[in-house]
Amino acid sequence: MFESIRNLKPYERRFFILMIISSITNSFPILTFLVTQYQPPFRCQRNNSTLATTKGTSIGAASSLHNSTTGNNFTSVQVIVETCHISLHNFNESVSNSSGANLEEKLPCESFQYDLISNENSALTEFNLVCEDAWVNDLAISLFMWAITIGGVCGGILSDRFGRKAIFLASTYIQFFLTFTVGFATDKVSYLVLAFLNGGSNMINYGAAAVLGFETLPKYSHNAFYYGLILMYAIGNMIVPGIAYYLRDWRWFCRAMGILGLFYIPYLWLIDESPSWLFASKKTEELGKLIQKINKYNGEDNKVSTNRIMLLKQEDERKAVNVWKTWRTLFKHRNLIGRLLVVVYSWSMTSLIYYAIVLNSNSLIGNRFLNCFVSACTEVVALTLCYFISEKVEHRHIFIWSIAIGGIAIAITPFIAESKNKRKQRI
Repeated sequence: MFESIRNLKPYERRFFILMIISSITNSFPILTFLVTQYQPPFRCQRNNSTLATTKGTSIGAASSLHNSTTGNNFTSVQVIVETCHISLHNFNESVSNSSGANLEEKLPCESFQYDLISNENSALTEFNLVCEDAWVNDLAISLFMWAITIGGVCGGILSDRFGRKAIFLASTYIQFFLTFTVGFATDKVSYLVLAFLNGGSNMINYGAAAVLGFETLPKYSHNAFYYGLILMYAIGNMIVPGIAYYLRDWRWFCRAMGILGLFYIPYLWLIDESPSWLFASKKTEELGKLIQKINKYNGEDNKVSTNRIMLLKQEDERKAVNVWKTWRTLFKHRNLIGRLLVVVYSWSMTSLIYYAIVLNSNSLIGNRFLNCFVSACTEVVALTLCYFISEKVEHRHIFIWSIAIGGIAIAITPFIAESKNKRKQRI
C-alpha cells in the first residue's frame, strides 16, 4: 500500500488523501440509530406506582392499588411484572375457594420511566418506542435501508449525467443536512420520515467517491485507494461512540453530526472533476484547464498533456467496448448469470450480517460506547488483514473462506451463549 502511494505523483497523492478522509463520516448516519434508538432499563408506571419491567413478583403490596381501581375488596394481590403489562393474581383469604375468589387480570402500562443519567435521552425514550410501539424502531432502520437502495440506483445515473464531483459533493452536503434535521423530529411519524430521507444520499457520495478515485488515480493504486476508503469508514465507526459519550442528548447528537458537514465546504475547491468524465462528456475546454492544473502541480511541462489525452481516449474506447461486450456475453451464458446471482446474494447476506452486528452493539453486555468502539477496532483489523492477504492470494479464495468462517462463527454463537447460561445456572 505504502509503495503504491509513494509512486503516485504529487497531485494524485494529494487527491488520494483528500478522498479517503472524506469517507470517515460516511458511517455517521447509520450509527445515529445507536443513539436515537438506545433502550435503557425502564419501568412500567400505572397510577403513580412504579413497577420494574423485569420479571418478578410482589404479594400484598399492590392490593390497595387494585382495590382502588376495580372496586373489589381483595386482601392480597400477587403482582407478576411482565415486559409490557402487569399481571395481577387477586386472592380473598376470607372467601373459600370458589368462583370469583381468585382472579387474574392484565393491566397495561400507562407510562414508562427510564433509567437515564442527567441530560441523557433518545428518540426511543422520548416517543416511548417500546412494547406496542417497538415496531417503529425496526421500521425506521428498514426505511433507511430502502432509501440507500433507491439512492444507490439513482446515484450512478446522476453521476453519469452531472459529473462525479458534483454528485459527490451534493450528496455529501445533503447527507449532513438530513442528519441534522433528524434532531428536530416531533413524533414517531416525523422520525420515520426523516429516517427514510436520511438514508437517500448515504451511499451515493461513497460510490461517487470510489468512481472519482478510480477514474483519477492510476490503476496500480486502485486496491490501496479502496482499502483507504473502507478503512476510514471503519475509523469513523470508532469516532462515533466518543462523540455519543459526551453528547447524551439524541437531538444534539444528530445536530452535531450535521454541523460536521461544514468541514467539507473546502472540498468545492480542493478536488477536481474526473478527467475521464470530462473527456467522455466532450468538455474539452474544462479538461484542458484541468490537465494544465495537474501538470503545474506536478511540476511537469505541457507536453504531458497530449499523452494524458491520448490515454483518456484509449481508456474511453476500451470501456465503451467492454460494457456492451460484457452485457452481451452475460446474457448469452447461463453460467455467468448464475455467478452474478451468487455474487449478489453473497453480498446481500454479507451486508445483512454486517449491519446486524453493528446495530446490535447496544444489546451486548457491558458499556455500550466501549462495545461500539471495540466492534469498530475489530473491523479495522479485519480490513487490514484482508487488504494484505488480497495482495498475495486470489480474491476468489479470500471471499469464499471469509464467508465460510463468518458463517461458522454465527452458527456456533447460540451454542456458546447457551453453554454459558447453563454454567451460570449450576453456580
